[in-house]
Amino acid sequence: MLKMVILALSVCLIAIKGGGMELLVKAPSDVVVGEKFKVEVVPLDDEGNVIKDFSETVTLFIEGQVDKQEITMETFKVKKDSKVIFSFVRGETYISLNKEGWHQILITDGKNTTRFPVRCHKESPKYKIYWGEIHTHSSYCGDAAGGAFDPYKSYAWGRYVACLDFATIVAHHWSLNEKKWNSLAQITNEWNKPKEGFVTILGYEWGQGDVVGSRINHNNVYFLADEGPLAPNMKSVKDFWKFLDNNSKVPTIAIPHHPALKGIRTEWDTYNEKYQPVVEIFSQHGNSECEGALHQGVCNWKEGYVQNALEKGYILGFIAGSDNHGGRLGTNSKVGARGGGPRVGLAAIFAESLDRKGLWEGLKTRYCYGTTGAQRIIIDFQINGHRMGEVFMSSTGPKKIFIEVAGTTKIKKIEIIKNNKIFCEVEGKSWYEKIEKVDNSFQRGRDFYYVRVTQEDDNLAWSSPIWVK
Repeated sequence: MLKMVILALSVCLIAIKGGGMELLVKAPSDVVVGEKFKVEVVPLDDEGNVIKDFSETVTLFIEGQVDKQEITMETFKVKKDSKVIFSFVRGETYISLNKEGWHQILITDGKNTTRFPVRCHKESPKYKIYWGEIHTHSSYCGDAAGGAFDPYKSYAWGRYVACLDFATIVAHHWSLNEKKWNSLAQITNEWNKPKEGFVTILGYEWGQGDVVGSRINHNNVYFLADEGPLAPNMKSVKDFWKFLDNNSKVPTIAIPHHPALKGIRTEWDTYNEKYQPVVEIFSQHGNSECEGALHQGVCNWKEGYVQNALEKGYILGFIAGSDNHGGRLGTNSKVGARGGGPRVGLAAIFAESLDRKGLWEGLKTRYCYGTTGAQRIIIDFQINGHRMGEVFMSSTGPKKIFIEVAGTTKIKKIEIIKNNKIFCEVEGKSWYEKIEKVDNSFQRGRDFYYVRVTQEDDNLAWSSPIWVK
């Protein structure tokens, strides 16, 4: 049986689909020349469930290098108190890259071939991309799906099946009492193992109102601590902010989500710059970016679109999540999928270290972005050397835009959005694209830019914006 080894680096994930199954392939996004890193393969069935019987051999090729590796699939067991809570098939191998720059790694099972990008550095970079999912519900929620995992098993799924770097299992505040909240905190803290490459953050979901199904202004509330105050039902968001001001003695973030889902919408006049650094732009409900967006799903309430919040001048970065109600975080599982379908979103955070403090700083400074379909699409976006999420002052001189994108398949197009309009659109020719543009114009006192990537498989990625004053 394979050893349980978790890699403390970022993970790229792509899918090989065929024969009623999906092969998830996981490897670091950032590696160093000559250093070995792990590649893992986990097969799932077409419902997003783990597979217990799989005998195929998967072969790995590195473009530009002659060596290859065969990955043998074996049974892997996850235990709690010496009891197996679930088992599945996966395989792993170790490889290294001998040249600095962008690389494609090819995986084939004999019938299907797929590729994923890796960036190889001469030296370890200050900031690495870490991948996670911080909006998944478990059996602790009153509207959990049939067969939903409990929080412990949900975290096990995120760590060993989806191979995430970080995770949060949330629960609606109205489904929690003090006992359940303390239990969720205990389990979350038990799974927080940064030295083993897996970080958990404590949080719950709050919504305005006292009638289930009609609460609005949902926010996922996170704490940079082992505990935090559980908010009660409140009819006013202003009262919620006051509650946090008066009761939260630790750093706190609140992330609005499914803002364009009318029945449980976000009213953007409730925005709070102190607590809300980012918005969840995509989940299984759909895409809340703008009207007519790809994968809109049920997120079609115009007033709630994320672009409306940006137009109001709000400083919001982007992440994505799932809002899955079955505890299957980080995978496109049909168990617990919401109204838009099984396609999930992931959050990518640039951080100096894989621990709560490092990830927290990435969220607070908006040095983060979101993707769909559990795809680890890599984005590097800068203006005049300033990274995504920054607000900076500029003279009337040129704004030099630099973008690198590495996809998990061929890139269909890359769009630079300026003040909610398409400033530039570049047709993709490969899995990797580099764009350098200059903008000499100022349209308003503070222009904002972000990058939207569309792959040929219609998966998306959005950088957090950059604001130029």
